Amino acid sequence: MSTFQLHLRRAAADAVARFPATSVPEIYVVSFHVRRLGRDPRRPCLTIGWNTESKYRAELARRGPEEARWNHAHWLQDGFERFGNTPDDPVGGALFVDEAKRLGHWYEDGEDITDDEKDDCAEELCGQFATVCVDVARHLHTSGLLAGVLGRPVPVALYDPDLPGWDIEATRAANPPALAAPYLDSAP
Repeated sequence: MSTFQLHLRRAAADAVARFPATSVPEIYVVSFHVRRLGRDPRRPCLTIGWNTESKYRAELARRGPEEARWNHAHWLQDGFERFGNTPDDPVGGALFVDEAKRLGHWYEDGEDITDDEKDDCAEELCGQFATVCVDVARHLHTSGLLAGVLGRPVPVALYDPDLPGWDIEATRAANPPALAAPYLDSAP
């Protein structure tokens, strides 16, 4: 297990432990929103959030029940912690860069590499981060951390707006089947 992976596991566990006590009884899903700052594959970040029954009920007035409950576009979006190669997580950023260099996936702007080589590195960087995010979500379940904080198991829904379809594969891999089923059953 890489140092970056261990860092992200600890950061996620700490973030879950900081979920506001007022929200905990209402949380029915934890969200792992993966994106890249400035659309740069070298700057991946994970935003750990959640959605609540109250937000669901508010959206239900405007949308169908499945869309209101499981479409991340209608979930709470603001005020969540970010981790990875982001200014919000300088330790994680340094660890991610070190790992990417060790694996041979890193490149610098202005470096003499072809577009194909750059694209290959970008694909590897995205895959590297995606794999770690799935592991972190799975670890929140297998360690009992998530159920311990929330008092019950809830699914972790992973999504990345730049990788259509990845959310299904990642959410299936990260959760026990019974927890993932409602989310997966609602997917188009």
